[in-house]
Amino acid sequence: MIHRLLASLAAVYALAACDKPDQTPKPSPTTSVETSPSPADTAPAHPDTSNPNIRGDFAAPDTAAAPLVRTAGTIRYVEVEGGGWVIDTPDGTFQPLNLDAAYRVNGQRVTVTLRPHYDMASTLQVGLIADIVHIAKR
Repeated sequence: MIHRLLASLAAVYALAACDKPDQTPKPSPTTSVETSPSPADTAPAHPDTSNPNIRGDFAAPDTAAAPLVRTAGTIRYVEVEGGGWVIDTPDGTFQPLNLDAAYRVNGQRVTVTLRPHYDMASTLQVGLIADIVHIAKR
């Protein structure tokens, strides 16, 4: 009985707080509000485009124009943030988006052609996300 009474009182107090007017101060017409400049305002006029992975305007390179990576590697399952499959290569670690179930074998050696996605991230946070264009067992 006492638990119901306490729960009812808690609900009343919680709902009563929702009825209060907004306490956020509003600027008057005579005051000015300073805002920080947007990234577009602070981006350099001529970004450095010599490296496709690092751009002065912080924009990711176009994935369709990204060069393909042809390499050999080893498939590995990592148990980070829920786990996932990666391909360790001499060119770095890649997290494939479309790894077929037949290749999901820890330690499987493969030759692979990948298309990196510089504009994507995942919760796994291991390697660069990529699409597999071609894959074969070694």
